[in-house]
Formats: sequence, C-alpha cells, structure tokens
Amino acid sequence: MFTSDRRNAIQQIVAENEKVDVSELARKFNVSEVTIRKDLVFLEKSGIVIRTHGGAVARDNVMPPSGGTLTPPELHRLRSIAKLAAYYIDDSDFIYLGTGAVCSKIAEELSKKEQLTVLTNNVTAIALMAQNPNLHVISTPGSAVSKNGETMLAGTDTLQYLKDKYVDKAIISPDAVKLNTGYSVQNSGICDIYKTVMENADDTLMAVTSDCFNKNAFSPLGDLSVCSRVITDERIPDAFTEYYSSNDIQVFTSYDLNNLEAARQ
Repeated sequence: MFTSDRRNAIQQIVAENEKVDVSELARKFNVSEVTIRKDLVFLEKSGIVIRTHGGAVARDNVMPPSGGTLTPPELHRLRSIAKLAAYYIDDSDFIYLGTGAVCSKIAEELSKKEQLTVLTNNVTAIALMAQNPNLHVISTPGSAVSKNGETMLAGTDTLQYLKDKYVDKAIISPDAVKLNTGYSVQNSGICDIYKTVMENADDTLMAVTSDCFNKNAFSPLGDLSVCSRVITDERIPDAFTEYYSSNDIQVFTSYDLNNLEAARQ
C-alpha cells in the first residue's frame, strides 16, 4: 500500500471511530509503529487529527464550548474529568472551586463526599452541593453573571473577599492552554479572582478539556508551572504530556480513572 493510501485509510478510521491507536494501526497495515507515528504527524499538520498519548483523535470531534450540546462521548469525557478531580480531594480538605461547566460537573461529584468545605463563586455548583447537608458550602459575595448556561459571582466585592481567604486546594478550569503562553481565561475579572485564589492556595489543580490545548484566551492566568496537577481527557496532545512529565507536573486522564475504578473492584 502506498503511503498516501494508508494515510487516507487512517483518516477514514479516525472519522468513523473518533480515535485510533498506534499499535493497532501498525498491526492492521503491517508497518512499524514509527511509520504510523509519522503518518499521524502528517495528519496533524494537515489539520485532520490531534495526536495523543499512544494514538490520535479527530480534530473535528473536540468538545464544544460550555452551553453547547454534548454528544455521549463528550459527556463521558467530561464526567471522567469530574470524577478524577473529586478523587484527589480529601473529605477533610478546604477547597476553592472555580466557575464554568467543567467545575459545575466536578461539583456533582463533590456533592457525594462525606465531609468537605467548599468556597466558590460558582452559583450552579452551590445549588448542586447544597443538597448534601454534610458539605459546608461557602459562597462569595459579588454580582451574578450568566454565560453559556452557567452562573457565577464576580466583581470587586468577590475579589476583595477572596484576598484573605486561604484554602488547601484550588480547582480551576482555564479556557485555553498553550506551551509558550500558559493558561488563560476569557474574562479578565475571573482571571483576577483565579490569580488571587492561586496565591492563597497550598495546591492548585487544573481541570481542562482537551479542546482547550493549543489555544489562547484574552487574559493570561500564568505559565504551565502554576499548578501541580492537571486533570484532562485522553485527547491531550503529546507535546503537553511531554512538557508536564519533564517538569514534574502530574497529569491524569480517563485512562487513570479506569485503572482506579478497576483497583476498587
């Protein structure tokens, strides 16, 4: 089979299955894994796929902005991120939970905890977690702002309130991540709030969907070293996995969730 034919075939497989595995493709086409990786590099440069650890996913199948309609696979990936984030929160922790759809989904998982203190300006999350009487949910002051189906509190009062509040862990979901510019968010007011919280947190956890990688948003939040852990889905590009690994930043994906759930059984 010619190289062009093989790459067309791989493109078709990605379109049909949303993702491909290097080892499986090597066996299917009877070529080396090195050859398949070169094919995937070519397809990524052509804008067709995004390379991930051990394979690739279709570029067109990234998660839409919060508030959009999610397909079952997209919803599964979002739930996986939420479950993983909740796994690394201890019942005795005092945490800050950020705004947006990812953090609201995390709130659903945190609401199952036995005991937890949560400080947040995420109105959607407050409503979810308040249903559990064992959780101590603290709301910030501020003006209510709604965007993409999510409601948050922001403004001068929110920022001033958070300046002298200290937490064990901060969970933040950025809008964009790039290797050279780091994390960023669209709203400058939320950016100021996140920076204040991160300064006062013992540990920061970034919960980010894979469609946010290789993008910039309006307000810079900090470089990639501002957090100790990143929780994302299996579609994280290889370049970021390699960066985090070489800089001692832990990365957890749905692959890790599967292992954790299997260990519990």
